[in-house]
Amino acid sequence: MQVCISISAVVAEEASRLPRAFDGDAVKYPSDDAKVRFKLRCAEIGRQLLQTSADGPSDKSRIPDLALGYGGHAFLVAFPYNVPTQTLTLIWSAGYVDNYEWMPLLPRRKK
Repeated sequence: MQVCISISAVVAEEASRLPRAFDGDAVKYPSDDAKVRFKLRCAEIGRQLLQTSADGPSDKSRIPDLALGYGGHAFLVAFPYNVPTQTLTLIWSAGYVDNYEWMPLLPRRKK
């Protein structure tokens, strides 16, 4: 006998309002120029980390799209048990940046 179970899920509206580094009002920047420069530097750091980390994607052509967090979300979210990969990459990824070892603020736990 086979049993078929149907699961219906609804994404809470609050999930779309998670704090992001460059969208919304979670972070206050002194100017739009400062925000753009910081975003560019975060993306560059993320690219370097994903290129030098064992946790980086196997398909290196995806790195530019993942540099600000998987999906480009740049979330500012962490949980007691782990850090989502959608969180800003420089927060959770180890590796090398400008030839210096990078120690993440909140290291992501490996599965």
